[in-house]
Amino acid sequence: MNYSRPRFEEYTTIAEFLIATLERDQKELASRFSKYSPQYIARFRRLNEKVKELENPGGITQNMKQATTDLYEKAEELRDELSFLSAYYRSAELQAPNMVELKRNLNTKNIEGAMHLLTALKDHVAKNRKALIGQGMDENMADMLVKYRDSMNNLNQKQHRILSQRKELTRKNREQYDALFDYIKTVIYDGKIMYKNDPKAQDYTLTSLIKQLRAPERHLQDGETEDDMPDIPGAVD
Repeated sequence: MNYSRPRFEEYTTIAEFLIATLERDQKELASRFSKYSPQYIARFRRLNEKVKELENPGGITQNMKQATTDLYEKAEELRDELSFLSAYYRSAELQAPNMVELKRNLNTKNIEGAMHLLTALKDHVAKNRKALIGQGMDENMADMLVKYRDSMNNLNQKQHRILSQRKELTRKNREQYDALFDYIKTVIYDGKIMYKNDPKAQDYTLTSLIKQLRAPERHLQDGETEDDMPDIPGAVD
């Protein structure tokens, strides 16, 4: 994971970290950099609040989080069902097609890959229905797998639609993002000079801030990589 490149949607949280740090260190910084007045911090905060409003019209961020939560909860339910189904196949001395790969895709949040394999599994379950029911499988298992596939596919598409909306908002509001990142770069640059060889330097290191932000592992959208996310306007270590 690349910790040197924040995504646009991470700007406001990074800015919040830095604003809190500036409030703590304002007097020390102002003793060497005259611009760090309370008014400077207030302007930084106002711009950050403005960007927050621009990037979240109609609760787009909350909608994205809810869609992701719903999708991964559904994937967890499916994994549980597949564990039982694997046992039925084993008892019937049958080989379940691509079961290991299907579970792996669910574990890695590759929803589109899982849906493709789920269709093949559903067909195989229907073909061997009698033998599997004899081991305890629900007689409607094939239909259940179709419902899981369709539900997860709908949620996955919803994620993609929301992500596209968010990227479009970022494109339209690039000027405001650039202005906010100018504040971030300035504070980080000056803070690292001020607190060289001091533990506080970590609070002014972009890679450290990004690691804090991403500490709870965050899942990318299906088929998306770090490099698919928008780049920052400039690089700061």
